[in-house]
Amino acid sequence: MPVTSRWRLFGARVGIALFGVLAMTTFGVAYGVTIAQNYVDSIRRADVDMTPSARGEPANFLIVGSDTRAFVDTTEEVDHFGDPSQQTGQRSDTMMVLHIDPDADNSYLVSFPRDLWVDIPGEGEHKLNAAYALGGPNLAVQTIESNFDIEIHHYLEVNFATFREIVGAIGSVHLFFPTRARDTVTGLDVDAPGCVALGPEQALAYVRSRHYEYFEDGDWDEDPTADLGRIRRQQYFVRSLMREAIDQGARDLGTARQLMDRTAPKLTMDPELDLHDLYNLYTAVRTSDASGVEMVTIPSDLARSDDGQSILLVRQDEARPILARLRPPVERRKSRIEIPDLDPRTVSLEVWNGSGIDGAAGVALGKLAAANFQTVGRANADRDDYETTEVRYRPGAREQAQLVAAYLVAGGDLIETSDSGGTDVIVVLGRDFEGVRRPRGNSDAPDVDVEPVDSTTVPPPPNPGTTPGVEAPEGRTGAALVGCG
Repeated sequence: MPVTSRWRLFGARVGIALFGVLAMTTFGVAYGVTIAQNYVDSIRRADVDMTPSARGEPANFLIVGSDTRAFVDTTEEVDHFGDPSQQTGQRSDTMMVLHIDPDADNSYLVSFPRDLWVDIPGEGEHKLNAAYALGGPNLAVQTIESNFDIEIHHYLEVNFATFREIVGAIGSVHLFFPTRARDTVTGLDVDAPGCVALGPEQALAYVRSRHYEYFEDGDWDEDPTADLGRIRRQQYFVRSLMREAIDQGARDLGTARQLMDRTAPKLTMDPELDLHDLYNLYTAVRTSDASGVEMVTIPSDLARSDDGQSILLVRQDEARPILARLRPPVERRKSRIEIPDLDPRTVSLEVWNGSGIDGAAGVALGKLAAANFQTVGRANADRDDYETTEVRYRPGAREQAQLVAAYLVAGGDLIETSDSGGTDVIVVLGRDFEGVRRPRGNSDAPDVDVEPVDSTTVPPPPNPGTTPGVEAPEGRTGAALVGCG
């Protein structure tokens, strides 16, 4: 793969780390509003129109990795990033949408692969990456919104130089290697297993690596997972970079200022992004560790377009619950309901699955039972294509329904029914169902963890292989690895 394609994917993925660092260092250190505003003012603004989110409501940030070579002026930079005389202009490949919810405990990042076959407004059917090339940020936003039925509230664009500057500012990023590792193409050279501090050049070689080799049982073996392995390593690096930058910036004012001085001028954002939006991001990142940033990719299948291009077609059924999490929860589109002062043990409920997602009713029923509700049973609804969850209640049981809806991450439509069979509440799961959690502001309620229906087991470790006597950090099991555990 040419250096252009290698870097577009990582450029978008590293955006979340840079944006998190921007927010954390701006608000995590006692700068004051004036200095924070000066940093925000130094960020370039893109000519892009979008609908801003209401204060306190969830927001979607479109993150685009730009492959401009305008900053390249040395032989070493040409080797790393490509020759600007041959690779002119700027393009984007993978786009990502970062979902921030002030009421949620973690953030959610969805990758949209470059080769997804979409209908670009005014241009017809093309690969997704053509939107940016044909119409810049505005057309990229419009294409995501119209094809995936989600709103984009803010825009962030990063380039290669930003990555180099942030690693250089913090000095190094610590990663765990279970074996020696190398990539003879990018120059990665880890000569001993364990916790290794990667400086800017080795960090660059690591995230670019497509021929990652590890030393095990006396031989060099190449990672057989190819691009999937590279994606895992990049995600691991992004989580670790975020933690390292936040920790360093929080401990040392000089490092924080250097991070901001070197990265803020190299970012591009929409005109409406302000200190309040950055503070919301800061709060979301601060309340969960870096491993809590959930990263998923829109599922797709390889296909051919009518003109013979290799393209990706979205797997609609699998993509539906992922996209639902990027849309505003039903109850939050209305007004925030007051949580009734009721004991869940006095509320009886059933769960019917109308989402079309296997196992959703079992997940919901188990979590609601853990929250001490009287769970009567579960069943399939009359159909499996409910878009939004319904919380049906018998006459006189509206407060019981409000309490149940407060435990649903995405809320639900409250509907009175005379056909409840004596049960207080019937929850009909829609495709917007995300999970169950203790309502915020109710510390006396049982602590129920968020468990999205599309959750998966912990992925394979980013760096394969083992070395006798080298123990993996505890972070390897039960959660995504960050740094050296």
